[in-house]
Amino acid sequence: MLNKLEIPYIVVFGNHDVGPDEYFEKEKKWKGIEWFDQVFWSTSSIPCKNASSTKNFETLLNEFSFERDLEHPDYKNFSFSYGGINFIGLDFVSREKFMKIGFGVNANAVLDKEKNQKWLEKKLEEFNTEPVILFAHHPIKLDIINSLSLNEFLQIKNILENKIVPFDFGGHIHSFEEFHGRDSRVANANKKYDPIGTTQVFTTEALMVGSNGRGVEIATEENGVIDGKKGIIRIVKVFGKENIKANNWETTEKGDEFLAFNPKINLGFSIKSQFNNIPCIELEAHKFSEKPCDFVWDFGGETFSINCNSDFSECLVCYKRAGEYKITLSAKDKNSKFIEKISKKLKVNEIIIPRTIKKSRELIEKGIEFISEKVEMSFDKIGQIVKDKIRILKRKSPAIPIGEITVHFENLEEDLDLSKLIVDTDFEKGKSILYMKEWPKEIERSKILFVPKR
Repeated sequence: MLNKLEIPYIVVFGNHDVGPDEYFEKEKKWKGIEWFDQVFWSTSSIPCKNASSTKNFETLLNEFSFERDLEHPDYKNFSFSYGGINFIGLDFVSREKFMKIGFGVNANAVLDKEKNQKWLEKKLEEFNTEPVILFAHHPIKLDIINSLSLNEFLQIKNILENKIVPFDFGGHIHSFEEFHGRDSRVANANKKYDPIGTTQVFTTEALMVGSNGRGVEIATEENGVIDGKKGIIRIVKVFGKENIKANNWETTEKGDEFLAFNPKINLGFSIKSQFNNIPCIELEAHKFSEKPCDFVWDFGGETFSINCNSDFSECLVCYKRAGEYKITLSAKDKNSKFIEKISKKLKVNEIIIPRTIKKSRELIEKGIEFISEKVEMSFDKIGQIVKDKIRILKRKSPAIPIGEITVHFENLEEDLDLSKLIVDTDFEKGKSILYMKEWPKEIERSKILFVPKR
């Protein structure tokens, strides 16, 4: 899609650009850092001629002076000047694995003295009396989870003092996400934050979130909401060095111009049904958008039985024979021809015995649920045959995380018995418990306990 743009653009490196995790596990380095260069930049100071982001750069080269930090090429700091305005891009992205065990890298911003801080100080000194606009995936604000720690925030505040930096633009902050199972408090991330001295700080949501998430009803100059619909793109109008206006928005009129269902497939071996010694498959369809759609499945092979619910968001599928299948889910807009698809490959062997988890009546009554990390489904419905991390939740609205264990299902000769597990969480007391007198040998010794804040 980016190749179709008829204007030049520069991409700011974000925390989801570092992956994927499988390469990190194998090579102990984030492969996405190299891929970002291949797609958007070269290793030289001029953007790669073959990269999609350089389309039409030739029309600007007389005025456009792009420079990246070649001293630290793994960090995507850059600067350029255009129309009498200077721009500095900063890479605050962590390179540490999320919580040491999770997917991707930590979500917080990192101010590294030798990398992004040094680049910022150097470029501000060069531009000196000229106006500067800052860009980074993370906004420059005090937020130890999603942005900067207090010490880092104060360091940047000191650096920006007495500089002509009217604006800092970031993204990263999302609305209506779930953080460890609890609803986000952010209703609208298209917003203006407290300034840092004379620098105004803004965030703009991802197009998918802004277009399809819920907005706020009250329109303000900063949040760009009209009739309950969020803005999609922040328009920064530069009329001259002394006249830069940032509070301009491109807001959709109908609210359907930027559809993004973002469908997802969860699938696992059923513990309820099998055919000819072949386990049937439990399927779940999910989408990000609240906008209505029709789910359409292609199971990729000859089936013996298909049982779906009324909206096709859940299906139980039994294949006639073992084999490898490509399952495709389509999300079709009810009001247009717009459609999005996603596929997953599945290998089904004969005489597979997926193992599930036994719960006590007490655990069932408490609403304790065990969720597979690999297939993101409950062990009330599916079984597993390989090593998997199990998220232990207390079923409420939304679910409350209690802990995480790693189970070697490939070593089990029968279902995993956790009927004697003592597990619960109490928000009022700020306590959680995850205990068994004797843990099954198929469960790894290292475990995680989530303790709620009061």
